[in-house]
Amino acid sequence: MLTRTFCIIMGVGILSSPALGQQRPGWPIIKDFGGAVPRNEGRWITIADYPINALRKGHEGNVVVAFDITAKGRAENCVVEVSSGVISLDQVPCRLIEQRARFKPARGEGDAPAETKARYSVAFWLPD
Repeated sequence: MLTRTFCIIMGVGILSSPALGQQRPGWPIIKDFGGAVPRNEGRWITIADYPINALRKGHEGNVVVAFDITAKGRAENCVVEVSSGVISLDQVPCRLIEQRARFKPARGEGDAPAETKARYSVAFWLPD
């Protein structure tokens, strides 16, 4: 049975509370939605989404993804821009962001909803 505490950090939100005094690794936090506003960021990727094989092996990493945000507020065309170096971690963010992320779209000409580009980081780490 696994008893080790683990965290997933998305943008600037920590999804689990590590033990007091635990610090996340010095990975960059990227959170750029090109004017769109996230509606449900805390539900995009949860602790339950940490790949079990990566958890068992103690793998950690920071994945940076880029994606389009449609005028309807959906994420599409997500790609890994910077790999964590761990394939199972890299496979998580795009699939789930495209499924779960919702946005208040950016505004364009005439204040109409507009498409935009986004960059976002997801850090998977195991506090000591």
